[in-house]
Amino acid sequence: AGRCAGLLGKLALGKNQGDAAGAQRLLDELRLRYPRSYAGALEQVDTLAARGQKTQALAVINGAFRAEPASMVGLHRVAKLLGQPSPLEAYRKDGLAAIRAFEASGRRYDGPQVLVLDYMAMRLFEDGSSLELIHTVQKAQSDESVDHLAEVEVPEGAQVLTLRAIKPDGRKLEADNIAGKNTVSLPSVTPGDYVELEYLQAKSPADGFPGGYLGERFYFKSFEIPFHHSQMIVLLPPEVQYQLDPRGAAPQVREELKDGLRVLDFATDASLPLVEEPNPVAARAVLPSTRP
Repeated sequence: AGRCAGLLGKLALGKNQGDAAGAQRLLDELRLRYPRSYAGALEQVDTLAARGQKTQALAVINGAFRAEPASMVGLHRVAKLLGQPSPLEAYRKDGLAAIRAFEASGRRYDGPQVLVLDYMAMRLFEDGSSLELIHTVQKAQSDESVDHLAEVEVPEGAQVLTLRAIKPDGRKLEADNIAGKNTVSLPSVTPGDYVELEYLQAKSPADGFPGGYLGERFYFKSFEIPFHHSQMIVLLPPEVQYQLDPRGAAPQVREELKDGLRVLDFATDASLPLVEEPNPVAARAVLPSTRP
């Protein structure tokens, strides 16, 4: 790590001094010695893009991502700036459209808040690593829920795509970043507002399952709040075999081949909270859920 940081420092110095040839030699050494370094890959992409070599820059991004999907996930943001969409771009949802659909449905739910949209799209790669798109839209229906929803905790290492409060009149308020806080604050959230969070997160292959993927359990119901629309989509290379571990009244999978991938789609609507019985078993045993 120290040697890598030293090379990065020398590279920055060479670039600042205008020593293009020396900087290129250092960059070549950095990429050769530390092919898994995100900073090194980013430096190479930045150098190529600065020269106007967009095609070559995208080739570096795609090669780095194929080799190290988990550590290179941040390059998707750079690729998008260069005109290449994320592998999950086609599976993103419109949060405002989800709100309009919820309001048009006429459904009303009791409770402090409503999970209007609970959505995950996951792309599995051949090495067992994965890229996950998580997207939630929640409606505040009480002062208690305002206190909870106005402070958003973003998972470490996640790339935030959308984070905002949406007023009933359509106004959109962006989040405030406050130094020293572990959460992100949304301004002026009141009952009736919606809070939207969308982010990308990369995961390495499972430690105990080399070359394989072991997913988190995705729940379609809770004991606390209603879910208006819940959906999980899993995208697999067609040759990859899979197993599912469903529990409770989990939705059945809808499977299709699309754009060279096997697509597994699980969805359900209008899930009211379960009533917890006396002396209940563990929630994970009874709540409808699926784990790939």
